[in-house]
Parts: sequence; structure tokens; C-alpha cells
Amino acid sequence: MSATTVRRLAVASTVRTYAVDAVDDLRAALRHCVEVVRARDYETYLCTLALPRALAPTAFAIRALNCETGSIVGSASSSDAAVARLMWWSDALVGDDEGPGGTPAHPVARAVAATLGPEPSARARTWLKRMVEARIRDAREDGPPREIIDLERYASDAHGSAMTLALDACGIRNTDADHAASHLGKAIGLSALLRGTTAHSRQRRCYLPIDVCARHGVSTESVYRMEPSEGVRSAAHEVACAAKAHLDSARAMAERVPKEAKPFFLQAVTVGRYLDALEARDFDVFDETVAKGGAPLATQGAIAWHAFRGTSFSVNVKNFHHIQVSTSSNGLDVGRVKHASHLTADRVGRQVLLELGPHDAARPVRPSHLAPDRSERRPLLLRLRLVHVAQLLTRVERGRRSIADALQLDQRRVVVLVRARALVTQNQPAHVQSACF
Repeated sequence: MSATTVRRLAVASTVRTYAVDAVDDLRAALRHCVEVVRARDYETYLCTLALPRALAPTAFAIRALNCETGSIVGSASSSDAAVARLMWWSDALVGDDEGPGGTPAHPVARAVAATLGPEPSARARTWLKRMVEARIRDAREDGPPREIIDLERYASDAHGSAMTLALDACGIRNTDADHAASHLGKAIGLSALLRGTTAHSRQRRCYLPIDVCARHGVSTESVYRMEPSEGVRSAAHEVACAAKAHLDSARAMAERVPKEAKPFFLQAVTVGRYLDALEARDFDVFDETVAKGGAPLATQGAIAWHAFRGTSFSVNVKNFHHIQVSTSSNGLDVGRVKHASHLTADRVGRQVLLELGPHDAARPVRPSHLAPDRSERRPLLLRLRLVHVAQLLTRVERGRRSIADALQLDQRRVVVLVRARALVTQNQPAHVQSACF
């Protein structure tokens, strides 16, 4: 065997060794990503496990990145330390205008770099930049967000960008899917902030917006002391309303999202379950049972069931109802509930108009700042999506509560609550009937 042949064999052996080492290193990095998501966001871990095998590694890498950057603010010793650590992630993944420099040392960063390729697209770099910059802005803020729109922006950049990046990295490029991902990302982010209220309060951080707290007479100190007052519940309810509205917007787009993208929206199941549990506890964000997500087996079962049926973020529209109730001096009577089986799935986006008479204007209605002045003898208009009315009236049919109680306790399902023209005169008996439009 000649010396040249020996050298060629040696080079080939070295290349194979490096290739095997690189594959093993990537596998180890991906295993680390799986463990990060499992330890820090178990529900997201379950949702990611349900993805097709070819797409799961990419999703785990990006969701592990979101877990890593999301935990920095709470674990850093100071705001400056948090910003410095987040800037490292920005440099490692995004870099300057020429792209990231070198191979990142962190296993999550290596997995993300391998997922996106040596030269990430401009779209991918935009989503990465938004994810990290949202966390940097959060680290630099020394107080609550000013308005709920600021909270929604943070949720969109931190969580909506992660969802859109995962879709893009898996080759799913669709405008409707991106739009639905943006809405679901906002719902995920707002729900996560509500869910973490207790942990944030221990760190003297508050994510209930200043304007919302002011409307309900809540001080940040009372949030830090974790006092479950009516004002805190009302403020949490208002944020939950925003989360539910974005969740509904994502669900309303279910029919337009490509089939291959729908498994990525399984997190709609866990967000919906959390909001339902929060409502059942009257929006007590300090309730540990709600924050922990309830029974793990029930969560696993719900995710597995929706993954099997392919209903990741669609809505059950089997049982719609018409409602006919009357008002009296004592408020709303139970009235009659009629099934309307002719309503079909294509009416998910429609609404039901409930005209509540003057007697109901004096009843406690959330959100209180939108309720009309008691001196005005005008009806309220509650516009609810058909599916919400179906869910609400199912409880009434089962005898769990009266119509009046249901309307008071289910205010987070209200899409619009506005003042209306006087449709009923002061001395006339009021009738409340549904109208589909």
C-alpha cells in the first residue's frame, strides 16, 4: 500500500470520525432541548410530543430556546445581569447584520443553529430577534406594563414569534397559519403571565397593566402581598378576556389553516383549559391549584384526545341553543332554553344578541368599567359568540345555576359589551330573545 493511499485512508477516517462526532453532538443537544421543555413547561412538552416525528426536533429546539430566555429574568441576580445573559443569546443566534458568528457553545443554541441551518433566512432571523428583544425589554422594565396593549405586544413577540418561527423552520409558510399563530401566541403569553402571578409577586414583579389596576383600585403592593381581593380578580379577569379573545380569533381561523400546520396549535387546548379553570375559581390568580394546571393525567388525556382527532384548536359546535328568557323586578328568570339543531358548524363565527332590559343594568356586571351608569334606563347589549352561548346554556340546562348567575359569572366570554339605544321603555315588560346574524 502506497503512502498516498495511506494518507487518503487516514483523511477519510478522520472525516468519518468528525461526522459521527457532529451527529452525536447534535443528538445530545436535541436531547437536552427535550429535557429543558419537559422540566420547565410540561404542557408544552406534551403538545410537542404529539407532533409528527420529522417536525418534533425542530419544535423542541425552538421551544427550549423560549424556555431558556423566558427563565432568565426570574433567575438573574439583577436586571443588568439578565440583560447581559439575553444579549449573549442575541449574539449567539442572531449576531450582527452578517449573521451569528461561530458555533454556539450552549446545547440549545447549537440545536437551534442546526435547525435553522448555517445561513438562517431573513424571516427566521426576524422572529429570533423579536423573541430575544421582547425578553430584553422585559428585563429592563422596572414596573408593570402601562396598558394591556403593551402586554399583548410582549406576548406576541415572545410567544407568537416562537410559534411562527417553528412553522417557518418546518417549511410551513402560510399567511393564515402565521396569523393564527400570532393570535394563539398572544393567548399563550397572556395566560402564562396570569399563571405566573404568584411566582412573579415573590420576585416583586407585576404584569397586570397599570391602567387595568387603576380601574379596579389595585395597587402593585397588594399584588406583591398576594392578596386575593375583588379588585385583583377583576383585573385578572380583564387580562383573561384579552387572552380568550385571541384564543377565539385563532380558533375562528381553524378552517383556513393548512392541515400540516394544525398539530402546532395543540397549545390552544392547554390555554383553553387554564382559562376555564381560572374562571371556575372566579379569576383568583393566586390559587395554586389553577396555576399548577390541575390533574396531570387529565391534561395528558385532553392533549392526546385532540391530537388523535386532529382537533387541536377547533371548537365543538354540536349543541347550539336558542335562548328565550324574561326579566322582572327581581332580575332575570330562568326562562326556557331551546335546542336549535339546525345551526351548523359554518356559524361558529356568528354571534347571538342578548338584549338585557333596564332592570339588569343595576346588576353587577364584569367588566364593571364598561357597565352603564345605573341612573341611565338603558338595556345592555351582550354580544357572545354562538359557541360561548352553547357552553353557557349547557350549564343552565344541567341545573347548575340560573341564567342570571351564568351571565354574571361567564363575563369573560363576552366579546363586546356596549351601551345601546333604549330598545325597551322604562315601564314596559322586557323580553330577551336571541337573534342570529
